[in-house]
Amino acid sequence: MSDFLIQNCSILEPDASISSGKNILISNGKIKTIAVQPIDIPSAGVFDGLGFVATPSFINAHFHLGETLFRGFAPLDTLDNYIRFTSRKLRYFTESDYETVCQKSLLEAIKSGTSAIMGARGWSAVKKSGIRGVLGYPLMNSSKLTEFREGFDDKLKEQIAKDSDKIKTCVWIHSVGSISREEWIKVAQIIKDNNLFLTLHVAETKEQVVDSKTKVGCSEIEFLDRLNLLNDKLNIVHGAFLTDSELKLIAKYNTNVAVCPLSSYSLNQKLPDISKMVDYGINVSLATDGLATGGTASLLDVASFASANYNLPNSVAFKMITSNPAKTMGLNSFGDLKEGSIADICLIKNKGHCLDSLMREKPSHLIVDGRFVMKNKRINSLPEDIIEKEFKAVIQKNIEELVFQKPTTSDGGPG
Repeated sequence: MSDFLIQNCSILEPDASISSGKNILISNGKIKTIAVQPIDIPSAGVFDGLGFVATPSFINAHFHLGETLFRGFAPLDTLDNYIRFTSRKLRYFTESDYETVCQKSLLEAIKSGTSAIMGARGWSAVKKSGIRGVLGYPLMNSSKLTEFREGFDDKLKEQIAKDSDKIKTCVWIHSVGSISREEWIKVAQIIKDNNLFLTLHVAETKEQVVDSKTKVGCSEIEFLDRLNLLNDKLNIVHGAFLTDSELKLIAKYNTNVAVCPLSSYSLNQKLPDISKMVDYGINVSLATDGLATGGTASLLDVASFASANYNLPNSVAFKMITSNPAKTMGLNSFGDLKEGSIADICLIKNKGHCLDSLMREKPSHLIVDGRFVMKNKRINSLPEDIIEKEFKAVIQKNIEELVFQKPTTSDGGPG
């Protein structure tokens, strides 16, 4: 990989200040040098960064790629009604449809400056996109995901064998109560043997807390502790009804929490107490959830919402979409711009020379692994116009299923 130089840009420093007049030399996908003085390497490609601030790219610690299909169609009055709708409708869509929807979701994520995601499935789409992913092999009691449940052990191993530098496989389980106690014992051993990440909705609703306790005989956190799954490989999602004692236990074991405040707000759900989680020293990430509920792929929008509603300094909220989720996903040397870091960089128009103004802008360029994935707000890694056309065709083909059908009972969360 050849050398690449960003000249005359400003840089967002780890303390959230902005330094101007910097030059960034990228070599072999890493930041080799950051300097005020000119860097003269004749063989290096050059990008004029004047008028831009270089920031760490954004990392989405909980992203449902397939749910963009339901944006504008699914009911948002309650989470239960949303899950019923999506669980029922997903049965009518093909794998080709799903691939198209995933690519559409990734288009919006990349345009928002996202260079890495943690979600379920989507391996092919993420590979094509050029960004990074920790992608969950799903295990849950759901008719729409039967193919993943049958022969889970062998199929998971097959998927892990396809892992690459940018794409890693984890285990994705909707909630503690979505599989049996026996399956949990088995999967806990698989996770341990293969050193895998686990992503799991925990304490999202009161009903989930009660359901899990009924099925496993104790609280979700206590159950996970018994299985030795409370550790830095676990990403707990939502956590709106976690108790103080549970938060202390989560902090004790360096377990991660991803919260999706815009999504929770749109579904009239209780917002997780992010401030309390921070006070306990928990590694908290902000995430979008699916675009049908979160409404946006922009982590800057989510960070701005969290900053305003939790009275968080913008610098803290910004870390929750950069260095914190990098830690959650095991992405070492990510989240700050410094020599030796991986060169995943956003370039954002410098209109106010402060973090507050940056959080109101949209990235113009996205660099992943030292290469432009988006340049001048046009995506290089995916055929943008074709995907938009194919996504509209998927919607049109299935419009009757999306709009008309009587409710039935739910069989699990969306995939």
